[in-house]
Amino acid sequence: MKSNKATFNVRFIVNLRVFILGSVIGGVMALSQSCCAYTYGFDMTRLQRLVDHAQGGDVITIPPGIYYGNLKINKSITLNGKGRVILDGKQRGSVIKVNAPNVRLISLKIRNSGIELGNEDSAILLDDSPQFLLKNTIITNTLFGIQLRASPHSKIINVKIKGYPFDLARRGDVLKAWYSPHLEVANGDFSGGRDVVVWYSDYSKMINNTIRNGRYGVHYMYSHKAQVKNNTIEDNSVGIYMMYSHNMILEENNIHRNHGPSGFGIALKECNEIKIIRNSLIGNRVGIHSDNSPLKKPKQIKEESLVMSNNISHNDIGFNFVGRGKGLTIVKNDFNDNWVQVSSKAVRELNSKWEENYWSDYKGIDIEGRGIGAFPYRARNLFNDLTDKYEGLKVFSFGPAIIALNFTERLLPWLNESPKFEDKRPRMGRWKNYEKRSINYAFIFIFLGMSFCVSFLWRLGRI
Repeated sequence: MKSNKATFNVRFIVNLRVFILGSVIGGVMALSQSCCAYTYGFDMTRLQRLVDHAQGGDVITIPPGIYYGNLKINKSITLNGKGRVILDGKQRGSVIKVNAPNVRLISLKIRNSGIELGNEDSAILLDDSPQFLLKNTIITNTLFGIQLRASPHSKIINVKIKGYPFDLARRGDVLKAWYSPHLEVANGDFSGGRDVVVWYSDYSKMINNTIRNGRYGVHYMYSHKAQVKNNTIEDNSVGIYMMYSHNMILEENNIHRNHGPSGFGIALKECNEIKIIRNSLIGNRVGIHSDNSPLKKPKQIKEESLVMSNNISHNDIGFNFVGRGKGLTIVKNDFNDNWVQVSSKAVRELNSKWEENYWSDYKGIDIEGRGIGAFPYRARNLFNDLTDKYEGLKVFSFGPAIIALNFTERLLPWLNESPKFEDKRPRMGRWKNYEKRSINYAFIFIFLGMSFCVSFLWRLGRI
């Protein structure tokens, strides 16, 4: 009996060792197979041959691996990397150049473009390539990210782009569209570049993207009828700058902490028929900047320019006017705790329509209980008038001299000029509670624990 037991123990130990050894070998082989795509490299000529021998309309599933060099595509094909392919430009030139319609690039990883600003080295460079599609792709270490030249009806969907860690002056644009109307950019994540540029490109859509740590979040110029919706644009020099562009819709964007030399959250330069609706503009140097916008009189255009239901809070200046201050309809916004709520330079009267906005510094009362102040909100503050002319005086804000100046102004109102504007129906409370409501989970757990203890003691008959 002892010998049989000893034999069994020996066999068990041997089998256990074989099992462990087999598991280790199998794991190493599986790991090597999963990593082989990124440890074994090819010259880009191998992929170039596949492209050159393909027919228009072909779908090429690229064999896994790293491909070093530059690729040219001059026919309508689809390249699918299935997330297992890296195209590495070795810091020379543009990694991919496209010069054909209906090219589709799917599930690729692209890195290490050239670094020459004069050559505009890019991860992807398109010339005269309409209906281009880039989807589910990651681009890293690039000077320019994607450049579209005369490439209308293109789509950039679920793409992440991160530029080289250069100083801002040495960076290229994360995305640059030139004469490429009907562009759609959605679900992107862009950082570490210079600008997102859309020039001479009408009917573009910028939806659900995140743009951080650049110069201009999005820069529109001569690009009409665009939609910018549900984007997060943070920590840039400027959030959205729109120049000479008309009939634009900016809706439900989060535009925060843009604090460059200009530091505009949203800036309008000679634009007509603009809709700025339900945006969050927090912590910028200027929330909204209007420079001669709208340029034309309301009777000369089809639709009014509307600023409605925005959260304009904790900016140095909430709304800034330069040049023309007429023609805007500014209603139902929250102007909350901006250092200066409204500023204007060389504009004596802001002949825009102001109505039912909330002003955190409003001193009126609600007599009728309708949530509307009994007296108009008037932008008439001697110190703000002085800082409009001499910005250096802001250093004295909240000091005893300014408190005394404001007190004197109330006693002697004739010291100040007529108000720049007035909101005849100021709202007493904020339109929306933007503060996150926290739940006291500790209290809930304590309550549930006490209930359990009472129930348990009651079952034991102790209560």
